[in-house]
Amino acid sequence: DYCGLPVLTKGRLNAYKSLELAKQTPAVTVTVTPLGSTTLQRGDAASYEITLSNNTEQAVDVSVKIYAVLPNGVEKVLQEFEQTLSPSQTFTQTYEATVPGNAPFGSYLLVGQAQTADSFDEYPVNYEIVEK
Repeated sequence: DYCGLPVLTKGRLNAYKSLELAKQTPAVTVTVTPLGSTTLQRGDAASYEITLSNNTEQAVDVSVKIYAVLPNGVEKVLQEFEQTLSPSQTFTQTYEATVPGNAPFGSYLLVGQAQTADSFDEYPVNYEIVEK
């Protein structure tokens, strides 16, 4: 090799299937659906729907977390709960969060997270807090 380093393959890289990632559908998927505008002002309420879908033929216990990522990167947990889903069950719940009067202006993420014993899924939604 041109750097003088010993290379077993004489400079060749066999990349066939070496970087293949196995993308499997999580046991439980989560989606976050805004129920209204994603551009808000201080004092406004953000309504959103969380949907959990069991993609297996077995009952599963799910740890659910809904959190906001503030413009400075800080995470604030809004909801946390445990839910048991029957085989192929879909669970939907509506939530509302009020934007605090001192919330920094800027871009936020609202993230729904679902975790089982052997799978993990997240779903982010962008929100913007603007001046009146």
